[in-house]
Amino acid sequence: MSAVPSAEVVAAQAAVRALIASNLYDTKIVPELEEHVKFQLRTSSYNAEANRELLQLYALAPDMLKLDILARLLLKALMQLPSPDFVTSLYLLQPEKLHALEPVRLLVKLHTLLDTCQFKKFWTELTAFRANQSNQAIVNFQEVKDFDQHIRNCQQTYTRACANTRHK
Repeated sequence: MSAVPSAEVVAAQAAVRALIASNLYDTKIVPELEEHVKFQLRTSSYNAEANRELLQLYALAPDMLKLDILARLLLKALMQLPSPDFVTSLYLLQPEKLHALEPVRLLVKLHTLLDTCQFKKFWTELTAFRANQSNQAIVNFQEVKDFDQHIRNCQQTYTRACANTRHK
């Protein structure tokens, strides 16, 4: 899914890059970076640099962390598999506090299932999570454009890699 980004996406990413460059490690830009995460969901775009900066600012000011934004950011990183962005994002979190919280715990579990090619279990867990109405307040998969398609593409990549390895 390497489509050419729209002019809107290119402009937004350039604006965020300039914002970060002129306000490095300044927590006053957290609201703009959080809005950029929502923008990424609406436009099916991805900005690893902006997301990493937001996670670093959350680490500097944990009281500013919004769990729903964090969940959206991690979903976008999960959609980048097999890229290491999801794991990189987890390293930037304070594990003792956040890794045990829903939805972070579930997203870590989903990542592990995908990364270990347990695709049937992945879809079962995801379906169960989606069916629970209280989870939609935190993670609404309907707003994550093309999530299922990105995951299917990841499955195909892993399956091809396994098949290529077996035939060597």
